[in-house]
Amino acid sequence: MASRPDRAGGAVLVLGASRGLGRAIAVAAAEAGLVTVLGCRQLAAGEAVAAGLRARGLTASAVAVDVTDYGAVAAAVAHAATLGDGLVGVVNNAGVIGPLAPIEATAPDAWAEAVSVNLVGAYHGTRAALPRLADGGVIVNLSSGAADLPLAGWSAYCTAKAGLAMLTRCTHAEHGGRLRIYGARPGMVDTDMQAEIRASGLGPVSRIARGRLGDPAGAARAVAWLLRVAPFDLSGTEIELDSADLALRMGLPPGATA
Repeated sequence: MASRPDRAGGAVLVLGASRGLGRAIAVAAAEAGLVTVLGCRQLAAGEAVAAGLRARGLTASAVAVDVTDYGAVAAAVAHAATLGDGLVGVVNNAGVIGPLAPIEATAPDAWAEAVSVNLVGAYHGTRAALPRLADGGVIVNLSSGAADLPLAGWSAYCTAKAGLAMLTRCTHAEHGGRLRIYGARPGMVDTDMQAEIRASGLGPVSRIARGRLGDPAGAARAVAWLLRVAPFDLSGTEIELDSADLALRMGLPPGATA
């Protein structure tokens, strides 16, 4: 089986959607015909994005949600499930990069908070969505090459992303028969997170010039494609969103990336 039918008109909840890649994903999802709910810690920022989408004739709204609070996540999922043709997807995008420091220099509370946002938050989104997603529904976990590559000073982020990759695999092992679960790796895109990395001066990633970073819109379009097309063979895997192979499957010109 290659894919499920296109699910335009269904509702998608994007967690961590007020800025950066999350905002770009919400925009791309709405442009793809999905009823889009922006889950944001800063509601005003999310409402501004949603209002801009509605002004273009697209369907979008925003809800306040802290992904470390399971009750808040469950309420946002329940709200999204009442919209459009019902819940067809959840994007676990909320994330933080810090603390960026050697392990012995990190504050324990900050380290635990990073893991809570990056990993436990995705578990919350997954746990709340599983009973409400219809067959063929999609969960996208925003992953990273840091899941495989240990980086000095990045222990919280790398550890959380490694755990997230395993959460993707475990969710697929349990629910891959009826749902599609993807680990989506956007590559290095121009977001506030990358600005924080550059400001840290820590490691080679911090020395990558901003001009060499990708446009978040490309990765966002790839996520929107996963949400709408839900390819069966990619479920349970880590997907490089900037790969030429994925672009070809998306129908882009040879040599292009999303």
